[in-house]
Amino acid sequence: MVTSPKAAVIGASGIGKHHAKWYTREGCQVVAFAGSTPETLERTGRAMQDLFGFTGRGYTDVLQLLEAERPDLVSVCSPHHLHREHTVAALEAGAAVLCEKPLVWDVTMDRSAMLAEAEEMLAAARRTGKLLAVNTQYLAVLPVLKQLYQEQVGELERIGRLSFEMESKGGVSGPNQWDEIWIDLASHPLSLVVGWLPGCKLDESSIRCLIEQDQVTACFQVDAPQGRCQVDIALRNVREGTPQRRVGINDLVADIAGRNDEQGVYRTFISAGERQLRGDDLVHTCIRAFVRAAAGQGEPLASGEEGWKNLDFHLAIFERAQRAQG
Repeated sequence: MVTSPKAAVIGASGIGKHHAKWYTREGCQVVAFAGSTPETLERTGRAMQDLFGFTGRGYTDVLQLLEAERPDLVSVCSPHHLHREHTVAALEAGAAVLCEKPLVWDVTMDRSAMLAEAEEMLAAARRTGKLLAVNTQYLAVLPVLKQLYQEQVGELERIGRLSFEMESKGGVSGPNQWDEIWIDLASHPLSLVVGWLPGCKLDESSIRCLIEQDQVTACFQVDAPQGRCQVDIALRNVREGTPQRRVGINDLVADIAGRNDEQGVYRTFISAGERQLRGDDLVHTCIRAFVRAAAGQGEPLASGEEGWKNLDFHLAIFERAQRAQG
């Protein structure tokens, strides 16, 4: 008899409850989640019951959850500064881990200290022999973007320019402003840079980054095996309307949107010109790849090592950012 994998989520009040929903859709048994207080446990438990019929337990103690439930799969969606602690604990308890992006972020630490924490996470995965992956779900659009490029431009022989525009209204804690815009959103475009250009190296002398109240812009160059590539990123906080997401590869520009289809299923729509392709929700795609990779059936969208490189780029650009006058 084949038993379904047991999954747990550490931090389920925001994106974590959607991790739990997609685990269920992938045939996993969501047995538990961890929250910060009894009040948040009650509120989050009700939200997950409404979302997908959750019947598991809530814990305020992560170690108690791991000991009592022995999950096979754990999503770490807790605050960034707790990622290392929770990821290492879950790996050592025998679970494969999907960590939210960025891999580490702690405002009390400098770049080298945060990268060292991320390395501790990688070391724990190597020591335990368990999978560590990162939820940079926009990597799921790469095959579709390649298809659109081939249809509308031709063979993609070399990438000389990548551009990204991403807007957000923030999350459960409020709108993204100033540094939070970069911290929350930058992992997405950077994951596409790393994914499109494996082996690329950041030219730190080329970095130009400006942090404003509602927008962060960054431009830099990377050296890849196929040549040098210019990267331009614009991340914005918007207060009204639907946030827009746009990716440019050389001369092709594609818009990425999420909405319900005709059957009421939430999907991702990627369009360039008059051509539109649809796929599953990006987080769902990431969860599916993670579940299969943990079972030895393929690779996750982003490995822990790719998450470390993403973080290195993320911190290097942030380190050189200028701030507009508030």
